[in-house]
Amino acid sequence: MIEINTIYNIDCINGLKLIDDNSIDLIVTDPPFNQNKKYGDHDDLLSEDQYKSWCNDWIKEGFRVLKDSGSFYVQINSKNMFLLHNIMNEYGIYQNACIWIKHSASITQTRRYAKNYQVWLFFTKTEKYKFYYNVEKILHRYEPYKYISNRNIDGRNADDIWEDICELSSGYLAQKEVLLDNNGCKLHLQQMPITLPKRMILHSSDVNDIILDMFIGSGTSAIACLQLKRNFIGFENDVEHFKIATDRIYEYKTQIRFS
Repeated sequence: MIEINTIYNIDCINGLKLIDDNSIDLIVTDPPFNQNKKYGDHDDLLSEDQYKSWCNDWIKEGFRVLKDSGSFYVQINSKNMFLLHNIMNEYGIYQNACIWIKHSASITQTRRYAKNYQVWLFFTKTEKYKFYYNVEKILHRYEPYKYISNRNIDGRNADDIWEDICELSSGYLAQKEVLLDNNGCKLHLQQMPITLPKRMILHSSDVNDIILDMFIGSGTSAIACLQLKRNFIGFENDVEHFKIATDRIYEYKTQIRFS
């Protein structure tokens, strides 16, 4: 029996089978990109056909558990963007490909342009989905707009280019929210900034809704849910990452309890 506000050290496909049809309000998740990184016992170097089949399994299950009013956000790299788009298009309705510009030091390339962004695919189960377009205001992308009288100098509604959210860094550039070990290194190499899941949660859910993250990693989406008064369910197959996430959630709840 799956309980809300809990994360499980379990493979997401097995975990999804324990969730009822049409019971999740929003999915926000960041799956492995098939780049040979360490994720517990998950093989992150599958053939293209194997990776496609694996993605199809959790995407299909994700749409099954999603309510008709629900949305499904998935982060993916540019190489696999079209593969995932085509799978998700089999089960849901495409709304946006949001480009998160990371503002980090991109790896130098000699035969192609260096990449400095990730894509968030935004799909819905039906056209009766929740979306609150004016729930936040962000700064204008171009500085001169701030001084034109007929522009909103207090900001603008979010569009599909997300360049106001910086990737988390380690070392002397580390932000306060970065989880570090005793040597100052990131505990989770793919820890996302909390403003990233917050954007999707604010725009596509209501207070007390249930948010699912099938690859919860360091637990960022769970913390975002707690801060925004949403409920969460998370799956994490990697034992070390699961411990990081559970410790982080416990610490956050303890701080709130005694604050």
